[in-house]
Amino acid sequence: MQTTANYELKKPDQSDAYNIQNENDNMDIIDKTMKEISDANADIYTTNNVGNNYSVSIPNLTTLRDGYPIRVKFNAASTGEITINPSKLGAKAVVDYFGKPVTNVRKDLIANIAYDATNGNFQLLGKGGGGTATADKILKDETATVDSGPVVGTIPSKGAQTYIPGTTDQIILAGQYIKEQQIILGDPNLKPENIPLNTTIFGIKGTTEMFKHEIISSKFKPDGLGYGDQMRFKLNGTPVIIIFAGCIMLIKHHSIIMEQPTLQTSADAAKGSDGMYSYQASFNQPMNQNFIRYDERTKIFVLDYWLPLGDPFQIEYYYLPN
Repeated sequence: MQTTANYELKKPDQSDAYNIQNENDNMDIIDKTMKEISDANADIYTTNNVGNNYSVSIPNLTTLRDGYPIRVKFNAASTGEITINPSKLGAKAVVDYFGKPVTNVRKDLIANIAYDATNGNFQLLGKGGGGTATADKILKDETATVDSGPVVGTIPSKGAQTYIPGTTDQIILAGQYIKEQQIILGDPNLKPENIPLNTTIFGIKGTTEMFKHEIISSKFKPDGLGYGDQMRFKLNGTPVIIIFAGCIMLIKHHSIIMEQPTLQTSADAAKGSDGMYSYQASFNQPMNQNFIRYDERTKIFVLDYWLPLGDPFQIEYYYLPN
């Protein structure tokens, strides 16, 4: 006599004599199985637990078959991976839709679980969660369940910071969460009038001409300077003020001021055809007449100044860098 594959119902052969007991045995198997399914679907079984190990008592359950369903109500929250032992048939792990151990049941959670005979565990039915977020789209150490399964975030958080402007860029990196305020300091003195002309700082163009100062120290030739002898000096940048032997040349305003007016014989600033100026002053000192000149075109300072042999002197001037 053959039997069915799943419930071992008896299948008499054509040559077998009829036996009412075979019918009765088959009916008992069908009745028992239907009752188990009815009990599982109709009733909610409240668990007991010892830590994360839960158990339930289900009437008439003597064996577990593939897909056997149980509806349970958890009596306590879990703190880690859980197991469930139905009717003392042995503790079985409980996994989620993705096959990951279930760790986070809460007290009074009602859940449907089904037995997986292939892996010997219970599956928590229902996927839960969803979406396409990836780890780099979720804050670091925060968790989420998406289409691909549980995800632990990796986005770092950035705390408060104050930035002091300097000579190099300070970069706030991409791919992070700005958790607290970022302060980029300003300065009320960042104004055009406080910035040198032709200089731009953070988009502010300077309007103030900033002078540099230089002194040229030298000596006259050992035999002194006579009439027709000259000493020439190339000056830096664009001179604005030149000072020599009490004579002040205001180049910017095309004028000459003498600190020794009683000795002055001439002082002018002549404009050439090219619009550039030539500054010339001659004045007398005891015994000799002296001559100085500055030419804007060549930036050459010319000296014809009569002094004793080898005497030191200096040319002092203020200029704008080119």
